[in-house]
Formats: sequence, C-alpha cells, structure tokens
Amino acid sequence: MDAFYRGGELKRVVATQNPVLRQQVPAGERTVESKRMEAVFKEGDVLSVAAVGEVHWALSSDLMRREGESGRLDLGFFGEQLQEARGEGQVVYREESPSGRLTLTANSAAYDAGPNLFSFSDPEGAHLHYARNSMEDTGVVESRTRADGFRFHADRGELAAAGSVQTIFSRPGKEPVLIQAERLVLDSGLKSLSYAGNPRILRQSHLIRGTTIRLDSAGERLEVQDVDSTFWDPGGDSDRKCRIQAPELVYQRSSGKAAYRGGVRMQSGDFKVESSHLDLLLEDSSSSTIQSIAAGGDVEIREGDRWARGDQAVYHPREGRVELTGELAEVVEPLRGSASGRRVTLFVGTDRIVIDQPASLPAP
Repeated sequence: MDAFYRGGELKRVVATQNPVLRQQVPAGERTVESKRMEAVFKEGDVLSVAAVGEVHWALSSDLMRREGESGRLDLGFFGEQLQEARGEGQVVYREESPSGRLTLTANSAAYDAGPNLFSFSDPEGAHLHYARNSMEDTGVVESRTRADGFRFHADRGELAAAGSVQTIFSRPGKEPVLIQAERLVLDSGLKSLSYAGNPRILRQSHLIRGTTIRLDSAGERLEVQDVDSTFWDPGGDSDRKCRIQAPELVYQRSSGKAAYRGGVRMQSGDFKVESSHLDLLLEDSSSSTIQSIAAGGDVEIREGDRWARGDQAVYHPREGRVELTGELAEVVEPLRGSASGRRVTLFVGTDRIVIDQPASLPAP
C-alpha cells in the first residue's frame, strides 16, 4: 500500500494485492473488494474511492443482503456518508430477502444517495431475473425481464423498468407467458407487477391487450384494464378465433376463470355475443384453451341473420352449442319467425334450435 501526503495531511492511498474496504453503516456492514483500490482524502475524511478489477461489494443486514460485481466501481462520500456510486463493465446487482432473489445485470449502474436511487442502463438491454424462494406449485416462480433501463427506489422498495420491456414468466409444467410493454413497475416487496404503454400478453393460445396489466408475483391474479383479448386453438384456422373486449378483466389462476366486466363484446367468426358480464373458463392445460363461456345480464346473440336474447347464456366452443336461459329466452330467424321459452339451445353454424318449455313455436 502506498500513502501520499501533502503538508503532513493524508491525501491519497493506493492499495494493490486485493484490498478490502470495510465500513459499519446504519443498514449493516458495507464491504468493497477489488484487485486495486485508490482512496482520496480531504481533511481526514474519505472523499472518494475507486475500485478497479473484479470488484465485489456487499451490504448485509439481518433482513436482507445486497451485493454486486463490476469491472470498476467509483464511490463518492460526504463525511462518512456514501453520496454516489457508479459501476462500469458488466455490472451485476443481487438482492436476497425471505421472499425471493433478484438479480440485475447491465453495462453500467449508478447510485444517488439523495433519493436513495439505483439506476441501471445498457444499450444492448439490461436484464432482471427474479425467483421466488418457494418452489411449490403456487403460481409463477420465476421471471426474466429485459428493458433499456431499470430504476430501483430503495426507500419505497419499488423497481421500475422502461423502454422495450419484455418479461417471460415460467412455472413448472406450464407454457411460458410473455408480457411486452413500454413501462413496468414492481411495487414494494415485489408483490405485484404493473405494465403500461401498450402492454400485451402473448401465449401460444392467446393474445391479451389493455391500457394497463397488473399481475401478482405468484401469478395467481391478473387484472387488465380496457382489455382486448383473442383466443384460438393452437394450429387451428382463423375462423376458430374468439375475440373478447371489455373495460375490465380479472383472471384467477386457481379457478381458471377469466371474468370480464363492464359491458362485454365477444365474437367468434360470425357468432357474436353482447352482455353485461362474461366468465371464460380455461382448461387446466399447458395451452389454457377455452372450456366454456358464460355470459349474463341482458345477453344478446347474433349469428348471421339469426338473433337471440335472454338473461344468461353458456357457450361451449368445442361443441358449438349455446344454452340461452331466462324468464323469456327468445330467438328470431327471418325465414322461420320467432320462438321463445325458458331455455333455448342454439347450435352455431347450423339451423338447429332446441326449445324447452316453449312459449311459442317457430313458424313452419
């Protein structure tokens, strides 16, 4: 180690041979290790530290451990307080808590003590990997996000990403889910993720768009505002697509039910449904194909020239069967007139109609 003085006052220290800087801070203990380290002093206090070559730092406390690596790390101090930091050269940031493990990688990173803010950027894309500690089948257990940059507000526990955001969620035995957006915010404790800026969910069997998409980190609950969703059978033709639009969608993975609310429009080929609300039941399979669709509240159905209405309707896509019920379920066809009853069963793509407890019969 070489020490340099001016007027009897220590000005600079240069240390090689894997030096270690160790400090006691309110949050715990901070350590910095590297191949070479240079510290600049002013009036006996550390003004700055430059660590170069295989830099590793760590901040440990009873509840959390934060650590990172980089090719170079520059630290700026005011008294004994760290004011700013900048890392360059394949920066890696890790954070581990009882709930999970987070890893951020980027080309460069900076820290500003004023807002207690970490920022990460990379012209080739910064990356975030999050894994839950519990690997039980409770939902999404791993996610990988790519973005132009990330900002971590340590005081709020909030992590935000912006610019070409792409997240891939993985769960054992299930098809991966891809979410794309321009912005992402992970709230305190990484309990939920909120996507904005033309967000969309893509899977092999469906595409979901909205103004905002919110997902809990366990993958149990999904909320979409101003939703426009399209479902199809993998490998099927375009006529098998089912499009559903509504002001709000809430999906619960445990039940497999997607609840559309606020005035819903559904279309599958020439078959159209409008209702106050609609529940879509997905099969428990890797592709999450549609098992049934239940509509309620002033249901109106159209297929070509055929028109029907009732209080509730259940559509079974694979069978092409619609069960329409109500105080008076009614179907109207231009050539055969109208018919009504407590239950009307329509078969999509055919002229077949079955009426239970009819109030009137179709004209011959």
